[in-house]
Amino acid sequence: MTLFLHSGIVISQENVDDESTVVYPASYFAEWSPVTAQDMLDRIPGLDMGSMSSFSRSSRGSSRSSGRGSSGGSGGRGFGGGNRAIEILINGKRTAGKNNSTDRQLSRIISSQVDRIEIIRGTSGDLDVRGSGQVINVVLYEELSAASLQYDFGAEHSPDNTIKPRAEVSYNGQIGGLGFQTSVRGYDPLFYTQSREYSMLGDFSPNDEIREIRRRDPRGGGFSTNFDYEINSRSSARFNATWTEGTHTSDTRRTTTDLKVVPNLNTYQLETAPGIYKNWEIGGDYELNTESGSRWKVLFISNSLESGDTRERFDILGENSKSKNLFLDSWSETKERILRGSYTFDIFVGQDLEIGAERAQTILNSKLALGISSDSGIPSPSVGGLVPMPILNANSTVEEIRYEPFVIHNWVFNPRTSLETSILYEDSEITQKGDVAKQRSFSFIKPKLDFRYDL
Repeated sequence: MTLFLHSGIVISQENVDDESTVVYPASYFAEWSPVTAQDMLDRIPGLDMGSMSSFSRSSRGSSRSSGRGSSGGSGGRGFGGGNRAIEILINGKRTAGKNNSTDRQLSRIISSQVDRIEIIRGTSGDLDVRGSGQVINVVLYEELSAASLQYDFGAEHSPDNTIKPRAEVSYNGQIGGLGFQTSVRGYDPLFYTQSREYSMLGDFSPNDEIREIRRRDPRGGGFSTNFDYEINSRSSARFNATWTEGTHTSDTRRTTTDLKVVPNLNTYQLETAPGIYKNWEIGGDYELNTESGSRWKVLFISNSLESGDTRERFDILGENSKSKNLFLDSWSETKERILRGSYTFDIFVGQDLEIGAERAQTILNSKLALGISSDSGIPSPSVGGLVPMPILNANSTVEEIRYEPFVIHNWVFNPRTSLETSILYEDSEITQKGDVAKQRSFSFIKPKLDFRYDL
C-alpha cells in the first residue's frame, strides 16, 4: 500500500543542449502513471540499471562493500574518475556522497516534480562528471509549490507464512533558495530459503545428501537528508547526510544423510549468526562561477561502515541436547575521508581545462576470532567456551593515504564530435599495523583519451 500527498520543489537548471543529448519530456511517461522519478527512469529503453553509480534499488537490508579501498558504502576509491557506464545528475549536479548518492534520491522525488530527463552521450566542461559512458540528467520544474510528502508502507510475505513490515516517509521542500529532501525508513524483512545437495564418489556411487533450511531476519532503520542552497546567481552549496543502523539474526538447520551405509545415517547441525550493521556518511560541496565563466568547486565526504557477526555451529545430539563445535567472530570497520578541489576555465572557443586535486584517507580495522571443539588446549569464554585457534593477521588496521592531482582538457569540435583528454597522477602509501606490520607506497601516471562521435 502506498499513499502520496505532494505539491512540489523549486530548483534551477541549466540545460545541456546539443545533438548528443536525447530528451524525454515528462509527457513521455504519462501512459505508465509513474509515482517517482525512479519509475520514470525504469521506462527509458536501453538503460542498464546495474551500471549506475552506487545504484541501489532498495533501502531495506544491507550489503557489504568489498574491494581494494572500498569506503563505508557503495562505490570504489574516492569520488571516481568517471569510469562508470552511467552517472546520474539532478539539475546538472552530482551529490557529494556514496551511500547517499544522487541515484538514491530518485525514489524520493515525486514524478510531478520532473520536467524532463536528459540522456547525455557527449562530453562537456559544463557537466559535473567526466568520462562516463552516459550521463542521466533529471531536470526538475522551476516553478512548483513549496513541499511534497510521500509515504511508502508495505509488507513482505515469506515462504514460511511470516509477514514483515517496511515503511519509508519522505518530505521535500523549498524555503527561499534552500531546497531539501529528507526521508526516514524502517525495515524488517525475512529471507527464507531451502536447499538440497547431492554428492557422489569417483566411481559414481552415492556419497551423501545435505538439506538446509536458512532463515535470516535483518531489522533496523535510518534516515537520509539532502540540502541544496542557492547562495546567489553565481554560487551554490549542497550538503547531505545519511545514517543506518540495524541488527540481524540468522540460523541454518542442516541435515546430512550418509548414503554410503545401509541403513542411511542422518546427522543434524544448527548454525546461528547474529550480527550488527552501522553506517553513516556526511558530504557536501561548494561551487562558485565567476563572471568570466570559470568555475571553482570543492567537495568533501566522510563516512563509516561497521559490521560484524558471531557464527556458532552445534551438533544436535538429541531433542534437548547439542554440542558446540565451532565459534567464529568477525568484525570490521571501514572509514573514508575525501577532499577534492578543482578549477575549470575556458581556454579557446569550444575548449576548456579543469585543474584539480583529490586527497583521500581510507582506514580498515578488522578483528577475527576462531574457536573449535578440541581435546587439547584450554577452553576460553572469549571464543564461546571452545579452544582458541591462532589466526595469522587476525587483528589489523590498514590505512591508505592518497594524493591525486589531475588535468582534464575538453574539446567540443561540433555538436556531434568531442574529445576529452586527461592526465592523472596518483601517489599512495598503504600502512598496516596490528599482528602484522607492513608498509608500501606507489605512484603512477594515468593518461586517458575519450573521443566521441554521435551517429
